[in-house]
Amino acid sequence: GVSSAAQMREATIAHAASADAVIMAAAVSDFTVEARTDKIKKDGQPLTLQLQPVPDIVSELVQQRRPGQIIVGFAAESTNVRGHALAKVRRKGVDLLVVNDVSASGAGFEHPTNEVTLLERDERATEVSLRSKEAVSFEILTRVASLLSQGAP
Repeated sequence: GVSSAAQMREATIAHAASADAVIMAAAVSDFTVEARTDKIKKDGQPLTLQLQPVPDIVSELVQQRRPGQIIVGFAAESTNVRGHALAKVRRKGVDLLVVNDVSASGAGFEHPTNEVTLLERDERATEVSLRSKEAVSFEILTRVASLLSQGAP
C-alpha cells in the first residue's frame, strides 16, 4: 500500500511500465503542505500553511507511455466543465479523460450513481447519462478496449 502522493507516484510508475492501460481514477492529493525545518511556535496568532503542488503523475505517465499504451485520466469539475476538461485533455495528452461534473444532481462522490463525459485526445466527446457507477465503469472500460484494439496512440 501507499500512504503519500510520493509513494503513489513511485508505485504507479513502476507498475505502469508493463500495463496495456493505466486508469488514474483519483489523485491522493493535488497539494501537500510545504515542509518546515523549524519548530512552529504557538503564539496565539493564526497560522498560515504554504501548499506545494504534488508531482503530476498522469503527465509523467504520458511522457513515458509506450506505443499502444492507453492512459486514462479523470477530471472532477464544478464550473465551466467543458472548458476546463478540454484544457486538461490538451495539457495532459491523455488518451481518454473521464469528466465528472461534481455539481450535477445525483452524480459525484456522495452518490451511488454518476454521469460523465468521455473526452478523447482528439476532443471527441461521448456523454454517459446518469446510471450506476458500475455501469459508468463498464462504459469507460468499453472505450478503453476500443482504443486498445485501434492501437492508439
